[in-house]
Amino acid sequence: MLHACIVARVDWDAPPAGEDWTPGPLPLPIADSGAVTDRERRSTYFEARASRTLYGSAGSERPRRHHLVPPRPVPLEAPLRIVALEHLRATEFGVGSLMVVHVEATDAADPATTAAAWTSTVRWKRDPDRRARVERAVSHLSGIATSLAPVAEEPFHIAFVPDGTAPADAELSREGHPPPEQWRLVLATGAGGGEAPMTPEQARSFGERIELSADWDALVLRNGAAFVGRPGRPTGFLTGPAPVHVRTVYLDTFLLGILQRLAAERIVGELSALDHPATAPRTVERLSDDLARFRNALWWQHLARHGIGTDLLLAYQRQHRLAEVVEQVRAELHDHGHQTALRSGRVLNDLATLLAIAATLGAAADVYLLLSGDRAPPFPTAVSVGAIAFVAWLISTLVGHNRSPIGMVRERLRARRDER
Repeated sequence: MLHACIVARVDWDAPPAGEDWTPGPLPLPIADSGAVTDRERRSTYFEARASRTLYGSAGSERPRRHHLVPPRPVPLEAPLRIVALEHLRATEFGVGSLMVVHVEATDAADPATTAAAWTSTVRWKRDPDRRARVERAVSHLSGIATSLAPVAEEPFHIAFVPDGTAPADAELSREGHPPPEQWRLVLATGAGGGEAPMTPEQARSFGERIELSADWDALVLRNGAAFVGRPGRPTGFLTGPAPVHVRTVYLDTFLLGILQRLAAERIVGELSALDHPATAPRTVERLSDDLARFRNALWWQHLARHGIGTDLLLAYQRQHRLAEVVEQVRAELHDHGHQTALRSGRVLNDLATLLAIAATLGAAADVYLLLSGDRAPPFPTAVSVGAIAFVAWLISTLVGHNRSPIGMVRERLRARRDER
């Protein structure tokens, strides 16, 4: 039995009002206890900031998370079917929203067919028609013409099989690899041995292996994660609590990592688009504010009160080198802010000089008018006021662009000299 999720960005902010979508994360039953994985129970797993990002504040008028469970599963690709949808609103971080498609295999499906269907479903780059198929199924369920993330952007996928000792599909298998390793590679890469060949030695160092317990382990890659059971003791854990963990708190851990990556990539993209950041102080200031908000609301590396969630998040971050990216952005924005401050100091110094010159010229003009006539001019400060008004106009025009008037004159003279 395969339990899986596909995570992709969507271009709509929140589900439409109606009875189909229910506020809160998907509530799954916890074994035979009668409890479900609702917002309150999941929040106990995460630190407060992570909980607010994933589920919003309690009693909020605009819930951050919604879920939809259809009356009947929707066929996707035999033997796979969609059993639920989740929507996570993250527009305040400038990354849109995330859609989670919950997928299961039918009970009667054999492992080989399941593995082949899974790799066929998630290979969006290699087969764009797969994305369209998932979109149609999601649109049918949600009632919205959904546009998922572009084909160029791989979806993040998570899959779990309780019995990793069963053989995978022959076309997907890798010679010399034990069955649990076969399953980890097939589920996490979404590809078979022919598409992503590697030796057993390479496989052991590929991605990040995490020992969850004696019963199962995980493999975390850039665009996928696999959870594989090693049945040995008849405890019922692999068929009961394990798939619930994968589709709830472990899924939420990766959702946090995906939001971190998308938010950091957005800031990096806007920063790299600047021709000369020091000449755009307002943009640099906005990006600095965005980075501060990102670090306060999203960026942390110890999010759960239990070690496994933190281990999974750190593994995802390392796959994308997120810590290095965030530190580089912070350092660059700090340097650009320092350059902007230096330029602003020069601008203010030049403007103060211009104001002093204008006041001196205005006073001299007033003295001249006073000495050249029999009586004082009717408006002795008119010239001074006009000169200061002109400089004020320069302030409003140039300070916003962080350009020095004297520097502009120098640039113009230099340009004329170069033309000659």
